[in-house]
Amino acid sequence: MRLGVALPIVDIGGEPEPLREFVQAAEQIGYHGIAAPDHVLGVNVASRPGWDQPRARSSDLYHDPFVLFGFLAGCTKIADFSTQVLILAQRQTVLVAKQASCLDVLSGSALGSVSATAPVYTPGTCAQSDAAPTGSAQGTMPATFCCLPM
Repeated sequence: MRLGVALPIVDIGGEPEPLREFVQAAEQIGYHGIAAPDHVLGVNVASRPGWDQPRARSSDLYHDPFVLFGFLAGCTKIADFSTQVLILAQRQTVLVAKQASCLDVLSGSALGSVSATAPVYTPGTCAQSDAAPTGSAQGTMPATFCCLPM
């Protein structure tokens, strides 16, 4: 069984030394993965008088997960990193793909990767009544996509 641990960044702070110490201790104990929280923006408590949640505040420090995982990959041999949450609507999708791919390559597959072939479609037509559509799909050169290990 492979176990991971959540990085308690709000509790231990976001300075390099406590982060390094935590992941190295997790590695020594035998954990195989590190999960980190992510929030692009936290709640501005001043504008939400009824907010009583102890987390996800604008005063909490949340590092960009890809930068954080790049740092952690240099501190530990743990090879599995994941975000607990990553809301793509708050980020540029292509940039996230590039960041994840770069992290995966530079860290030796910390996110897990597989090779896949993206299809290229040739437009066709579809007759109005019970006819099969025309057109085709052909594979292009393989590309690496980041995902969970298979």
